[in-house]
Amino acid sequence: MDLYSELTAKYQTVPAIATEIINLEAILNLPKPTEAFMSDIHGEYNAFQHVLRNGSGNVKSKIRSCFRDEMTEATLQRFAFLVYYPSERMAAIHREMAGDDLQQWYLTTFRRLIRLLAFTATKYTRSKVRKAMAPEFVYITEELLYNDADTPDKLAYYWQII
Repeated sequence: MDLYSELTAKYQTVPAIATEIINLEAILNLPKPTEAFMSDIHGEYNAFQHVLRNGSGNVKSKIRSCFRDEMTEATLQRFAFLVYYPSERMAAIHREMAGDDLQQWYLTTFRRLIRLLAFTATKYTRSKVRKAMAPEFVYITEELLYNDADTPDKLAYYWQII
């Protein structure tokens, strides 16, 4: 099948073509995503994993920008470590805290994670963000991500999800 036939099968009407053109042009106007290039990584699994997890320092930069004057350097470091190494950090938190302290930590951290996601997701379409999520968490994450928690009608709903 030639390209023209494929396109006519996919976009059968003028409005469908116009919609696709508008969507593609809008995507082209989004900020350029961060790219990283690495070489000579043979035998450097741990170092390579760390570079991937911290996005070559971009993750911490985003955390700093998002929580500018709200976190101490120590809190920022702990939060960044949670983002880079969630399993390891969660295990440490469970050894350090329990009861109400742990519950409060969960609440604070979850709100920060959603806020960081909202801050970093502005570079991407909702569709791209959705595709990056684990399917079982898409609905609940989108509800929290695109919810206005200050709207009185939705406040109880928002807190119930959390």
